[in-house]
Amino acid sequence: MLFTIKKTETRDGRTVVTGDTLTGTLRGIWKGSDAPVTGKSCQTELSLRDISRSEITILKAGTQPHISLVGDMVTFVCMAEDKDDIYYLRFSGDGLEMLGITDDDGTIQAGDIISFSLRYDEIGIYPYM
Repeated sequence: MLFTIKKTETRDGRTVVTGDTLTGTLRGIWKGSDAPVTGKSCQTELSLRDISRSEITILKAGTQPHISLVGDMVTFVCMAEDKDDIYYLRFSGDGLEMLGITDDDGTIQAGDIISFSLRYDEIGIYPYM
């Protein structure tokens, strides 16, 4: 997913980045070997902490995927594209991420639009070129 860095800071000895994607604003822990540069854009992959099924809401069909940041909480709205041992979530044409769901009750189906929220420190941002 294309990520443009808007802000960098250090919290608890970790590099925290805030930036924009095609679907909204995201904050997480920078996992790159190089220091992040404000204003730079790069492709990224996210690592998201596994969540419980009870933390997920299935939304009505037609809801558009987006990411929003309020304080230190990031809310993801995305399409459950596929499921293997993990769920594949589609945020945009360039944004496909993976999510483990504990206590999975089988109610999330391919094509469902789902929503969940994580604290920024439960999100790893891995840049690649």
